[in-house]
Amino acid sequence: MRNNSTFNDDRPIDTIQQDRLGYAEAAEKVAKTIQDFASPEGFVLGLEGNWGSGKSGLVNLIATALKNYDNAPEVIKFSPWLISSREGLLSELFRELVDATGKIELKEISSKETPEHFKWFREQYHNRKRLAARKALKSQMESFSSHLVKVGHIAKLAEFAGVSGASIVGESAVKAGEKVKSLTNNASLEEEKAALKTELRKLSRQIVIFIDDLDRLNPSEAGEIVRLIRAVTDFPNIVYVLCYSRPILAQSLSKAYSINDGEAYIEKIVQTSFSIPKPDDFDLRRMLREDIDALFPRDAQRNYVEDQNQEYYLSDVIDIEGGIFLKTPRDVSRVVNALRLYAGPVIDNVNLADITWLQIIRTNWIELYNWIEAYVHNIASISNGSYLTETLKERAISELQEILESSKDYNFNLDRFENFLPGFQMILHTSENTEEWKIFQDINHPALAGHIANKRLASPQHYKFYFAFSKPADALDDEEFHSYIQATINNKEHAINIFKDLAQADRPQGGVFAEILINRLTGSTFDQQPTSAMTGIIQSLANGMDIAAQNSPIGNNERPWVWYSGTKLFKLAWAKTPHEQRTELLVNTFQFGEALGWLSEILRSATHSLGIHGDKPASPDKQFFTHEEYSQVEKLLRERFNSIPPEELLNVPYFINLLFAWSQSSVEGKKEAEEWAEARVHSDLEFFPFLEKMLTTSKTENSRYSLLKEENLSPFLNIDKVRSILQSYANVSTSTQKSERARKLLDAIDMAKREW
Repeated sequence: MRNNSTFNDDRPIDTIQQDRLGYAEAAEKVAKTIQDFASPEGFVLGLEGNWGSGKSGLVNLIATALKNYDNAPEVIKFSPWLISSREGLLSELFRELVDATGKIELKEISSKETPEHFKWFREQYHNRKRLAARKALKSQMESFSSHLVKVGHIAKLAEFAGVSGASIVGESAVKAGEKVKSLTNNASLEEEKAALKTELRKLSRQIVIFIDDLDRLNPSEAGEIVRLIRAVTDFPNIVYVLCYSRPILAQSLSKAYSINDGEAYIEKIVQTSFSIPKPDDFDLRRMLREDIDALFPRDAQRNYVEDQNQEYYLSDVIDIEGGIFLKTPRDVSRVVNALRLYAGPVIDNVNLADITWLQIIRTNWIELYNWIEAYVHNIASISNGSYLTETLKERAISELQEILESSKDYNFNLDRFENFLPGFQMILHTSENTEEWKIFQDINHPALAGHIANKRLASPQHYKFYFAFSKPADALDDEEFHSYIQATINNKEHAINIFKDLAQADRPQGGVFAEILINRLTGSTFDQQPTSAMTGIIQSLANGMDIAAQNSPIGNNERPWVWYSGTKLFKLAWAKTPHEQRTELLVNTFQFGEALGWLSEILRSATHSLGIHGDKPASPDKQFFTHEEYSQVEKLLRERFNSIPPEELLNVPYFINLLFAWSQSSVEGKKEAEEWAEARVHSDLEFFPFLEKMLTTSKTENSRYSLLKEENLSPFLNIDKVRSILQSYANVSTSTQKSERARKLLDAIDMAKREW
């Protein structure tokens, strides 16, 4: 089974419908708190949570909730990591602030009651006054931003001259302030800020600025954005929402400012904070189970669902290892993406419970994952006859213990290994009240049989699928191939089903995997196959080749390529079939075979090789049927052609090939085929479907069109009669479905003549 599911790009949720952890309620409450802020001098709220905890998703939900309020604030999502300089940060932030203020009406200017005949004039006056105020606000914000940028230049010059950041606050700040004043038209920065604050108080709605992922900036970048926020944190009607992991941001600020307590610095900026709700462990495990079921639907999990114990193993892994390692929604996404990558291409060759266990470990603890890979590699070596010394075993167990002791974050113990890796054995020393673990104990074929049967991680025949996609994307592994051959001998019905499955499985390069099986059989391995497999091979072809044809490219003479290779395999298998088995096999194949389209191809091939139709017979070595066998085949198929309802016969793949095989099979067959075709002309329901089945396709570099060739139609019908009937349908005054079909068929006849 091949899964086309896309990778989770780890984008934050942005709608309530995507909320799988119940964050929407928290978002509503935070949004209400923000909306209720009076914020006379601005406000800074912190959203705190670890990486992957869903901070960005919560931001999106809060922003959505805010927009639903009456008098909703203007929302800005500021992305500092996209900007590389302090000047750029200032400019971009104030550009967004200017845009936001331009969308907000200023508060109504109070006025005394105005007589009715003066209202229009007063309204015009206030409109002009509001417009002037908005222009003034915009001008003041742009001016203040420009001056802050200049301060940034001066600070950098001072640092370049050898004055430390702390010293700037000292005597050099006086010189810097004087320089700033001269650059800003003699207006101090504080004066400009005070004037700007006065104008911002006139806004009728708040501005909420979300600044996400502060903890992902490097220390210098984090320090710059925090300096910027401090410079403008007391603006009226502006609320900042900062999102970060508290310990990581504190560490960055400590490095950026050369201070000991970064958390104390955060407290100076953030007036209150809200911690992201910790997801319930059960919810995270439920998310993982839902995503696995979506990624590998139940009907795709044949390799373990057949055994109820395997279903239990998967639930056990999700509950235990999931409970240990899954801490955030991102942890779930990483595991699911790992399963897409590692399990998706090889799901039929692995045990879903085992590969889930392995990928949960790999995404969280790579050292332990590497140790497991080495262990199962050694199991495969032992099963093939290699020997591991006691020294190597002791070294491996010592390395494992070091790995387990190296991380105190996970409560993981060796007991779990017994469920996945054979050879673990615990020895209790009762006198010392201690336990000792041994590994690679009793590794033998009986011990591995269950692992092999269930395609588990420790199976020597499957473990490579778990790590390196050992099976090429366009090949069948030995197990699949030998399983099919065994079924052709012992359980022909099972062999037919295997072949049908392969006939429906698309290859990445085009075509179906049944072609790979056929090509492998017709290659150098054919002579190695037992004679007892021949009847099963032929019956597989006889029941699955029409399925394979549906997804196989078309070759010469309007036949699918897979039919050519299938016919070649049939001839090889027929030649190797003992004569005493052939009569019964002919009946089972040609009377009961489901692939009637391909069986017609076999009849047509035999017709030509024996000279029944055509110039002369082929050489004896190219004749795969005797005349007696051919007569039996021809009789069986003609009986089927005559007995099958016309609407079913028309649905046989490449029906035109069947009709010619019928017509060319014998004198009787020619007469029957002509009568059958003539009967379709006189059936109002079958006339159009029959002609449409006689169409062929022609392709050019830029187009593709249908042809109704006279050479294909004339052996069965008079082309002029057909054209006349079609013309009568096409000439009706009102357009109908039949008239449209008739016109298309007439066009196909004309196109065929022009091409000729």
